[in-house]
Amino acid sequence: MKAKKCIECEKETYQADQICVACKIGLTQMHAELIDLLKKDKKWNLQKLKIAKMG
Repeated sequence: MKAKKCIECEKETYQADQICVACKIGLTQMHAELIDLLKKDKKWNLQKLKIAKMG
């Protein structure tokens, strides 16, 4: 089976509909949205974030 390019992100895929799995589940869109949020809000204060302790 020959690899084709995804019609949304241009990555190689073997899917018959030419849309990779990452695009199908919305991973590429979530990644882009996260990058936009991080660029807009540069005042992340990691000291104040509460981290849940496991165990």
